Amino acid sequence: MEEFYFLSFFAGILIAMMVTMTGIGGGLLWSPFLMLVYRFSPEKAITTALFIQMIGMLGGSYQYLKSKRVDLKLAMLYSALALPMVILGSFIGETIGEKVLTISLGIVAIGVAILFISGDDWYGGEVKERSDMKTAIKYGFVPLTSSLLSGVLSVGVGDFIVPVMVKKLKLSMEIAIGTALTIMFVVVTFGAFSHIFFGGSASWEVILWATGGVLAGGVIGSNISKKVNDAFLRELFIFILLFIGIHMVYTGV
Repeated sequence: MEEFYFLSFFAGILIAMMVTMTGIGGGLLWSPFLMLVYRFSPEKAITTALFIQMIGMLGGSYQYLKSKRVDLKLAMLYSALALPMVILGSFIGETIGEKVLTISLGIVAIGVAILFISGDDWYGGEVKERSDMKTAIKYGFVPLTSSLLSGVLSVGVGDFIVPVMVKKLKLSMEIAIGTALTIMFVVVTFGAFSHIFFGGSASWEVILWATGGVLAGGVIGSNISKKVNDAFLRELFIFILLFIGIHMVYTGV
């Protein structure tokens, strides 16, 4: 499939736009793409996806930081909690079987979608630009557990912390996404290199092709997100996660 690696460029644009606009971790999009299109093993797809996310998160988080749409104190707190767990997750990800990884990806995607569907209306009441640190510490278990999954499955921690930021910390969707992208950049960088350290492999050809796409898509998505309302982003988030989750479980079984 080497002759089709150029498709990663166009996939990079679309996936990076989706990640930047919704806060969905790119691993839930990249890993299925690499497994289905290039027939990569789950381990190789996950490691490759982490490196691609690292590049994509750099562009997207920079745009949010530049426009001051990031809660920096919250980003630093949750990044510090996440780092040890993503390294542990990377080790686990290199030791479990392909079928388990595939089905687990699907289950996590469906679970995150359900998390978004459940609960009270997200869009009523007070909306903050910055979080209360005491409340943020209370939910510190979320970056701890989600970063472990990020290391194992390349699942973005944003899939879990965006709901917490919006529903519990009362941040606007825009600030929550910008903060999540910043945290995810730190997490996937450590996760990617940890996988290599523990014996994993990545497709550098795909990463090279995808680089241009994800950088462009991150800028485009960040700009478009300013013009799209929160409710639409939420519904788009849920639909994509359910579709991917059901497909991955079906493929794994």
